[in-house]
Amino acid sequence: MLAVPARGLAQVSVTAMVESDYRFRGVSLTDGKPDLKLAIAYDHASGAYAGASVVIGKNDGDRRVEALGYAGYLGFAKRSGVGLTWDLGATTSRLVDSVPSTVIVRPATGPAYTISSIRHYIAAYNEVYAGVSKGAVSVYAHLSPDYIGVNRGTAYFDLNWTTRPRDHLRLFWHAGLLTPLGVSGDRSLRYDLRTGVAVEFSRGEVQLAWTKVGPRMDYPFGRRQSPEALVVSAAGFF
Repeated sequence: MLAVPARGLAQVSVTAMVESDYRFRGVSLTDGKPDLKLAIAYDHASGAYAGASVVIGKNDGDRRVEALGYAGYLGFAKRSGVGLTWDLGATTSRLVDSVPSTVIVRPATGPAYTISSIRHYIAAYNEVYAGVSKGAVSVYAHLSPDYIGVNRGTAYFDLNWTTRPRDHLRLFWHAGLLTPLGVSGDRSLRYDLRTGVAVEFSRGEVQLAWTKVGPRMDYPFGRRQSPEALVVSAAGFF
């Protein structure tokens, strides 16, 4: 979601996007349900930038469409004399959702029975990041003290590349690697891949993306989700 904006006069932009699934680094944060994102971004001529967004979707807990969470970021990007753009910043995000939960009870006497309920979960994280880009290629490193689904410090590294085979058509690729930090506990790596195509219009675009995460995720805890997904999205820029 982060991109280095074109430098010039200070500008404010607004984006509205609807997507079939909110997949963050390959992991669904809305339990496979569609969502609507409303975002605002500010870019200053000095290189400073900031932005915020809200996620709106269906909460299974009360069956209503409501605001599920928010995200915000701020940073500073500077272009060097050799054409590289250096970028430093920080992000914060919090999303509260719910999933149906079923527990099978097997008493000592009598038949087994099930108890159905709605279980709430929170997807929240804070990160600082640094990256460098040139043309259509960017490389970033992210550090988080308490990452989603890991509950400990992590480092995340990602590589992004885009190309334009023709006007109004963009192909993109992404590869990321997440590793827990610390001297004890689970040190297993997690990777995620994303590739797709975007058709651009004068004030919007439509995207089709394939995403994959491995190893397979149990998120929220105890709920197995598919490691692969096709995500369709449409965005309008104002």
